[in-house]
Amino acid sequence: MLNSLSRSLVFAAFVVGLASVAAPTFAGGSGGSGTLTPGGTLTLRTGNADQWVLEQNAVVTNTQAVGASTLSGEKCFLTPKIGSLVNTSASGQNQPGFVGDSIGVWGGGNSGTARGTACSRVSGAEALSLTLGAGLSGLKVSNTRLDIEVKQNAKVVATAKLAGQTVASFELRSGSSIVTGQGSTNPGSPIFNCTARSDSGPDSGSSDNCTWAFQALYDTLDLTAAVGEFSLEGGGDWGSSAAQNYSQFDLVEADGVLACGDTVSESANGTTTAVTRLATSCNTLLPYSLANRPPGTGGFTIGSFEFLTPSGSPNDQQFVMEITWPAETAPQTAPALQNIALSAQSFDGITEYPVDLCVGIPTYSGGVLTGLAHGQDLDGNAANGSQYGCEISHTLDYVGDEIIQLRQVLFVEGDFLAGRK
Repeated sequence: MLNSLSRSLVFAAFVVGLASVAAPTFAGGSGGSGTLTPGGTLTLRTGNADQWVLEQNAVVTNTQAVGASTLSGEKCFLTPKIGSLVNTSASGQNQPGFVGDSIGVWGGGNSGTARGTACSRVSGAEALSLTLGAGLSGLKVSNTRLDIEVKQNAKVVATAKLAGQTVASFELRSGSSIVTGQGSTNPGSPIFNCTARSDSGPDSGSSDNCTWAFQALYDTLDLTAAVGEFSLEGGGDWGSSAAQNYSQFDLVEADGVLACGDTVSESANGTTTAVTRLATSCNTLLPYSLANRPPGTGGFTIGSFEFLTPSGSPNDQQFVMEITWPAETAPQTAPALQNIALSAQSFDGITEYPVDLCVGIPTYSGGVLTGLAHGQDLDGNAANGSQYGCEISHTLDYVGDEIIQLRQVLFVEGDFLAGRK
């Protein structure tokens, strides 16, 4: 993990306890415990105008039309399938379709197929997939609210995927698909029982629509008809209440995802930060945001960096960070030279703590650090686990005449905001 030159001073230990000393407001702090930076809201709006709409800071910044193209006299293929905001696809050889303010699947078949209906519905184990488009690069969906029209006792399965891997699954059940003793009518339930009318007749306005909300962080959503039929809509059946019933996707900024043992790095403003996810408490993909801040940000004269993970993820995820700071003029006294290190750390963007040497019991596998049992928690408000940061080692490399470069290796649990003054 640590590469040092022969002419260097190394300080390392798992010995010194960390004093939890609160300080004044952490100037320039952002984010917060268990929070990725909001990236705006994406809504599907069908009715008077059929479109995907991206709003950031309460301003519409991009739109993508939802329409239908003509093929062999059948006007129902949804276009565009590939757009700047959302890409759509369907299972097998089928195509996504759009009819009457409803997104569904064009099932093909012979001339007897009621394509006008089929294009607006998903049925018979068909699936409709939504993937974030190129215009949303660096963003992921964090919260979802769907306007779903149900038919024939529909049971709909939503599968959330991140980087091609399934991260969560949810069910909407209606009519006779609701099983006594299973599921809940509470929004966000893994099995959501919708009491809206689930008929097999023509559109019944909003009376056969379900508002389906759930929380998962993903970049692709597969919607499958396990029983009956459904349509994905965007408020068109709700009349004057359409705006309150758009299908809505809350977005957050995320640079990528970390699996167990993965390492990512960021080089900016003269600083390079590498983050490795440890095996402790590691069992799912974890989205992250990593940023090196320029000198002067938040009062840090040398620079600072920030590492954030999603809201709702366990805060006891553990990481090793290696930071290489810009080359600088060496202090002329031994105490000043030995004390070069991070000036402060924070886990909520407000309260400031010192960064001391790590204390605790490290675990290893094949000579590689896999975790640290430390018993520390610097953010008592974090509900899902502890927040803690400490220094494993730091090295001062002489890279020129009276010029040094500091490399630090840190252990971090949870979110982290830190810098040097």
